[in-house]
Amino acid sequence: MQKKRARERIIMFLCIISLLFTPVLAASQSNAMRVSLDLKSATVKEFFDAVKVQTGLNFIYSTEQVKNMPRITIQSNSQPISEVLNKVLANTGYSYEIEGNIVTIVYQQPKENVRTATGVVVDEGGLPLPGAYIKLSKTEHSTITDNEGKFSINLFHQKEPVLIVSYLGMIVQEVKVAGTKPMTIVMKSDVKSIDEVVVTGYQEIDRRKLASSISSIKGVSVYRQNVAGTPAGCCCDEYVIYSGSCS
Repeated sequence: MQKKRARERIIMFLCIISLLFTPVLAASQSNAMRVSLDLKSATVKEFFDAVKVQTGLNFIYSTEQVKNMPRITIQSNSQPISEVLNKVLANTGYSYEIEGNIVTIVYQQPKENVRTATGVVVDEGGLPLPGAYIKLSKTEHSTITDNEGKFSINLFHQKEPVLIVSYLGMIVQEVKVAGTKPMTIVMKSDVKSIDEVVVTGYQEIDRRKLASSISSIKGVSVYRQNVAGTPAGCCCDEYVIYSGSCS
């Protein structure tokens, strides 16, 4: 009884080994096949048919995909099938897989070359500007700088990418991306934009939206009198009083 079980285990082990190594042996035997060809300006189908006649290999491929492949001119004298296939499929975007007597022609999807721009946005004093808005021109793709003023943005496949950079109180800049080195974008103060903003004491209002009378009192005057509930003795550069509403 024990001998019978031992025999069954040995047979099972040999079956497993056979299943594991049969495809490997078949593939190695297929790769070891040699072909002699003399083809001039042959189509892909003509090439596959010529190989099949000599090796018995069957080819699986998409006729729609390979129809744009260039015609094949090749001479081989008892060369391994792997070398012939490598030569024919070189620079075509196709590769092959051999399993038993089946050769599958596989299209290799080209890898995307993702290009990005990196850098830092600073003010005229060299201080980083966190939260600066950066947009890739002609797209809706954008990003903002981190706490250190640094950014990274995908340029996709634009040949001459331009970044539009904006920051509160700064002049909007359009910066061309050249090369791959990190960029340093220096933002300049927009004095005109700052002048158009009125500080009312509790909020900022654009002068153009302010539809009411405005009184401007210098700090010296404020210091001398209590204005609209301001504590006596309070001093500031300029205090603006208005009556009415903002449109």
